[in-house]
Amino acid sequence: MRDENGEYLFACKKCGHHELIVVHDYTMTKYFTKTLTCDCDDSDNDIAAVEKSHIRTAYTNGGELGDDHRWDEDDHEELDTIENERDSFEVYCQKCVDNAKESEWEVTEDETDYDEDSHEHFVRCQGCQSEIEFGWSHSPAAGGGRIWPSECEDFNPWRECIKKIWEADPLLCPECGGEMRIVSFITEASVIRQILEHLNLWEGKLSRDPPDMKALPHHGEVVYASFDDSWTKIGDPVAV
Repeated sequence: MRDENGEYLFACKKCGHHELIVVHDYTMTKYFTKTLTCDCDDSDNDIAAVEKSHIRTAYTNGGELGDDHRWDEDDHEELDTIENERDSFEVYCQKCVDNAKESEWEVTEDETDYDEDSHEHFVRCQGCQSEIEFGWSHSPAAGGGRIWPSECEDFNPWRECIKKIWEADPLLCPECGGEMRIVSFITEASVIRQILEHLNLWEGKLSRDPPDMKALPHHGEVVYASFDDSWTKIGDPVAV
């Protein structure tokens, strides 16, 4: 991954590799119906048996993460069969079932469930396969989006959100228009106060304490207020 100047955006802390891959794991469930025709006329509907079953399979696919923070999915690869179970088995002619060969069963694929809750995405170093934390520009369920690995030089998705909502770039200097960079995030109240006091921006305690509930009138009492329901004065609703 490179920026517009050709500089690498990512360098793996373990192996030094500069490329990332995205891995997409999910499961898919297929439902089948197997039907056996009755050849001895003992069944009322010419059907000897009907079997319904499902097979749940794990799949994976992936692709290289591009400079634009998007990725193209490669071909899907089947990993393993997680579940292969019979859901129901109805027999109308036991004689035909006992004598039937596997090839005589007619198999129909009813539907495929892509198991939406099973989708997982991972970002890994292409060199050593180390997993890298990342965030989405918007939910993958809403059609995907750009992937922002936390170890990339341009990792600042909050900046993109502010630009989209407020139409203002928080990292552009309001004086000269140049691009600023984040030095650190300060969350400790005492440190924040020291900085603001040094810049003569500290205005002291501005907020007031919450009101004393015991001093409020009717504390602990239920107060009933009159309510004029004038609907009956208008008349009952009429069905049109």
